[in-house]
Amino acid sequence: MKRMRKISAILAVISLAAILAYAQTTEFTYQGSLKDGTNLANGNYDFEFALFDSGGAQLGSTLTRNTVAVANGIFSVSLDFGNQFSGAARFLEIRVRASGGGALTTLTPRQAVNSAPYSVKSLNADNAANATNATSAQTAVNATTATTATTANNALSLGGVAPGQYVQTGDARLSDARNPLPASPNYVQNTTSPQSANLNVTGNASAGSLNVNGAVTVTGTTPPAAAPVGQGRIYFDSATNKVRVSENGAAFVNLVGAGGVSGSGTTNSIPLWSGGTALGNSLISQTGSTVQLPSFLQLAAAGGGGHVEFGNPNAETGMTISGTNRADVRFDGSTLKLLAGSGLTSPANGIAVDTAGNVGIGTFAPASKLVVAPGGSGGAISFGTPGGETGMSITGANRGDIRFDGSTLKLLAGPGTGAMAATNGININGLGNVGIGTVSPNTRLTLNGGASWTTSPWTASMNLQNSSALGWEANASGQHFGIGQSGGGLYFFRTNSGFNNTASPPNYDLVINDNGNLTQPVSNNGLVKAMIVGGGLSGPNFISRCYNGVTNSSSGNCGFTITAPLGQFAGVYRINFNFPVSGRFVSITAEYNSTGSATSGRNNVGANYQLFDSTSIEVFTFNSGNSADTIQANFTIIMY
Repeated sequence: MKRMRKISAILAVISLAAILAYAQTTEFTYQGSLKDGTNLANGNYDFEFALFDSGGAQLGSTLTRNTVAVANGIFSVSLDFGNQFSGAARFLEIRVRASGGGALTTLTPRQAVNSAPYSVKSLNADNAANATNATSAQTAVNATTATTATTANNALSLGGVAPGQYVQTGDARLSDARNPLPASPNYVQNTTSPQSANLNVTGNASAGSLNVNGAVTVTGTTPPAAAPVGQGRIYFDSATNKVRVSENGAAFVNLVGAGGVSGSGTTNSIPLWSGGTALGNSLISQTGSTVQLPSFLQLAAAGGGGHVEFGNPNAETGMTISGTNRADVRFDGSTLKLLAGSGLTSPANGIAVDTAGNVGIGTFAPASKLVVAPGGSGGAISFGTPGGETGMSITGANRGDIRFDGSTLKLLAGPGTGAMAATNGININGLGNVGIGTVSPNTRLTLNGGASWTTSPWTASMNLQNSSALGWEANASGQHFGIGQSGGGLYFFRTNSGFNNTASPPNYDLVINDNGNLTQPVSNNGLVKAMIVGGGLSGPNFISRCYNGVTNSSSGNCGFTITAPLGQFAGVYRINFNFPVSGRFVSITAEYNSTGSATSGRNNVGANYQLFDSTSIEVFTFNSGNSADTIQANFTIIMY
C-alpha cells in the first residue's frame, strides 16, 4: 500500500505528448512521454486507454496494455477502438500505474485526438471494394496512361461518387469571374466589422467568441449529456419548456421558473424580479431596496437538521431549525435565546443574552456578565464582581467565590447572601505565599485561626487525621524525615522510602507515647536510656524505682535485674540492663546511709562502677573515707 500511494502522488504530474500514426485499418500507434515527478520515467508500467466524445460518453471498449517498457520517458502502444472516428471531436483518457503497483491513476485532463487517426475514414468509401479494373489504389497512383488512371479513379471513388465527378478541370467557374464575387454579402466574411449576411447552420458550428446584438432563440430539444469538466452547456428542454444549464460536469438545473423571467410570480416559487415589483401570490414584496418576506417562511436546507422556519417560536420572534429534534434562535423583547432540544421552554436548554449584555447558560435571567446554571445542588455559577472584585461565584444556600483584587487571588466560601470575609478561605499573594485564614501570608504557607482547642487559647489551624504524617523530601544523604501519629503515640522517624513507596521501614528516632513518656532506640543518643534507684536497702530485688527509655517501661523491674554476687550486705551489685551498655554515659550517686547495721556510724558513702559484660555493669558502694571498704547502701543510676 505504501508503494501505491507513492506512485499515485508521482503520476499526478505526468505529462503526455502524443504522435499518432495511421494506416488503412482502425488501428493506430500512440506514442507518449511519461514523467516521474520532474524526471523522465524508466521501467515497466501498466496502462488503460478509453475513448470519449465531447459529451463525455465512452466510445468502444477500454484497452489494457500491461508491462509497457518506458525508457527515458518514451513509450509506444498500438490502439484499436474500432470505427469510432466519424469526424467529431474525440478525447483519450489514460490510466497508468507502475507494473503490479496497485490501483491505476487517471491522468487529467483527457487528451484531444488530433487529425491523423481520421485516415481510417477511407475505409468507409462505399466503392473502394468495388474496384474491378484496378488491383489496388496504389496501381492507380502509379498509372502512366489515361485508361489506367481512369480505372484508378473508379477504384478511389468515395461514397459512390466517381473521381471524375469531384475532380473538375473544365469548369469555366475555375477561371471566369462571376457572382458570388469575393467580398459578396452572400458570404460570411472573416472580418471584425458587422455585415448584413444571414447565417443558417443546420449542423454543428464552433466559435472562439460570439457577440450577439439581438435576440437568441433556442429550439427545444431532448436533454443532452452534461457539460464536460471545464465547460458549460445550455439548452431549452422541449419536455419541461425550461432553459437548463450544466457547468463543469454537473447535472442540468433550471435557469428560471416555468413562468419565465417576469414579476408576476407563481405559486410555490420565487421568480426573478426588478426593483419595486410586487410578486403576487409568492407573498414576497419589495419596496426600494427592502424585501419583505412572509411570516412563517420555511427553507428546506436539505441538511441533516431538516428545515429552517422563520416565525414566532414559543410566541417570540425568531427562527426554528427542525428535524428529529429542534433548535431555536428567538427574542422576547428583552432577551435573545439560543436553544436546542424538544420543547425548548426550559432555560436549561441553551444560552440567553439580555439587553444589558449579560449572558446566561441554563437561565433566562443572568444577573452578571456570565451566569451558568448547570442544575446541580450547588446552584448557579456567576462571572462578575463578587465582593467588588473580579471573579466568579457559585451560589446556592451558601456561596463559594474565586476572585482577584489586583494583588491577591482568593478562594472563599461563606454565606449565600451579604458580605463574605476575605479570611474565609485560601489567599495567594503576588509573591506566591499562601495564606489560610489570612490575607497577608508572609511565608510560603501561613495558617491563622480555627476552632478553639483545649482550655488554653489555642486555635486548631491544622488537623491531621490519626495514622497520617507530615513528611520532608529526602536530604543530601537520602533520608526522609517525618512526624506521624498512630496507636501508641507520636513518632519522629526517618526512612529511605519516598512518598507513595513502602520499600523501606521507618526508623523511630523518638516516640512520645500515650502517657507522655519519651522513648528512643538504644542505638541513638540524646535521651536517657535507663534510670534506676536501688541497692542493698531496696528489698529483695534491689530495685525501688526505675524507667527503661528503650522499652518505655516504668513499672515492675522495667526489664532490669540487680543481683548481689557477694551477698546482700557486701556492697557489690551486678545490674543487667538487657541492652548494650558499652561506651555509654553513666552517672551513679550513692544515697546517705542511716541504717543501724554492722557498718553503723559510716554515714558518708560513695559509689562507682565497672563494665561487667556487654549488657551489665557492677556497682560498688563504699565508705567515702575508704573506697576499699564496701558497705551496703542505695544508689541512683542514670544511663544515656
